[in-house]
Amino acid sequence: MIYYLRERKRFCELQEIVGGVNPTTLTQRLKVLEQAGIIQRYAISNAPRHVEYDLTEKGRDLLSVLYALGEWVRRWYP
Repeated sequence: MIYYLRERKRFCELQEIVGGVNPTTLTQRLKVLEQAGIIQRYAISNAPRHVEYDLTEKGRDLLSVLYALGEWVRRWYP
């Protein structure tokens, strides 16, 4: 999920990207990431409902760690 939030995304875009996940489950996961300070939720409008998510500074730091971990895996487990 964090990888896909390199750029600000709408809820429906995230739902499409991860595919097959129940909207309630996706909402719960996003709330956990928000509570951890990894992502920020932006309520753009209420009618129609428009919410976007973006990484915080903490989330961007974590993303760089995940990239490094990915490189390590590619190197040692081709």
